[in-house]
Amino acid sequence: MSRCPKTSLVLEVASRVEVEPGVYEWGDSELMTIKATQENIFQQRRDQSLVDGLPITARFSTRSNIDDKQVQYACWRGSRYKVRSITPSLRDHYTIIELGELV
Repeated sequence: MSRCPKTSLVLEVASRVEVEPGVYEWGDSELMTIKATQENIFQQRRDQSLVDGLPITARFSTRSNIDDKQVQYACWRGSRYKVRSITPSLRDHYTIIELGELV
């Protein structure tokens, strides 16, 4: 029996509330659990992120459709990480999620 390559990510999704016309604030956040496959971070990508000052801890691919403007944090292996980027793939239905440093 082999291990399943998928892991569970808990994303903290915040909603934006319009306080006044044209003025938005972050409202309540809800938790969304998704299944994702951990990917390798290539050395060139890791070096570029360190030059930019935004280190990458882990990289995942998932089939979920996620709005990148609402996700700020993710819980993985019991720790809370800042989400660096969420990039939808143009070739298939996958979304790439990159996690940054611990919060």
